[in-house]
Amino acid sequence: MLLVLTIISVKANTNSKTRNNEISFSFANSPLIHDWWFNKNILLFDLNYNRKINNYLSVGCYTGTGMYEVFKFAADANRASAELINSDGRSLNLGLNGSVHFLPLLLKTELNWVDLYINGKIGTISFLSTPGENIIPARGTYFDGSLMGGIKLYPSSSFGIFGEYGYRYFEYYKGLQSRFGIAIRF
Repeated sequence: MLLVLTIISVKANTNSKTRNNEISFSFANSPLIHDWWFNKNILLFDLNYNRKINNYLSVGCYTGTGMYEVFKFAADANRASAELINSDGRSLNLGLNGSVHFLPLLLKTELNWVDLYINGKIGTISFLSTPGENIIPARGTYFDGSLMGGIKLYPSSSFGIFGEYGYRYFEYYKGLQSRFGIAIRF
């Protein structure tokens, strides 16, 4: 489906000199939460590709990786404990994304140096933790989704920086998150 949308978009924008493709690299430091007693972090790095369908909408895909610590836990009615068993946990994420761009809806003139948008992502996150019982985060593939508002600033016609803030949902975190990165338009 993404390929079909890209082909349609390329044909529709053949005579346009605007930069409709974008690759971005982002970073987020997200909590990993399990129950009331376990709260650690995962560093997430994403690579995104987006294609503008028109002035208001872009679609694309993303992939990424994360780094985290793996713990083995023991819990009973009165106490809980966690023991670090691996400081080299990895995750992989993969999915589709789309953005709605607001400035073309609000302004009659085109501003190429700034972009205000809402970005939605839907995909999976796979934790490649040590197999076993009572491991946090548990090895497996889980749903991963987010809805964030963002701003991109382009000091040049092809290079930009951005920040996003919004809601993210996956097995070990449901809540507000920020994401920062760089973008390259072509």
